[in-house]
Amino acid sequence: MIDKPSTDTTGAVFSQNLLATASLGPKPTLDQIQRLVDKIQQVAKNIIPVSVVASPSHVPGLKVPPGVKPTGALMGGRIYLFSDNITSVGDAYATLFHEIFHLGLQHVIPAEDYGAIHKDFTGNGCRAWRGRGPGKYLSPVPSR
Repeated sequence: MIDKPSTDTTGAVFSQNLLATASLGPKPTLDQIQRLVDKIQQVAKNIIPVSVVASPSHVPGLKVPPGVKPTGALMGGRIYLFSDNITSVGDAYATLFHEIFHLGLQHVIPAEDYGAIHKDFTGNGCRAWRGRGPGKYLSPVPSR
């Protein structure tokens, strides 16, 4: 799940474990995920900022807490999909649209309202992570 996005370009928020993946098909390659993104970009007229990379370590300055295996992240207005952690094409699709949803909400809901609304969703026991400080180290968000 994602938590309140940072208002500057140093914050990052992650998605992980969005779907139970047992019935969603075999693990896709990075190229297969890129082809899925390309098809969606054609419909969206290439306006969605998406990068498909193998892992979070391929995003400069992005640090992931130990034990977290994100499938996607939203950082600095760009969506990242991490092919090493995506388990199926269905997982890639769900992660991409999850991040697009949050990216779009950031543009229509004021940041303070977005954070409050999202906190209501993440307060239900879902794991949420928030970017901290200039090193972008992600730490657990306490539930309410």
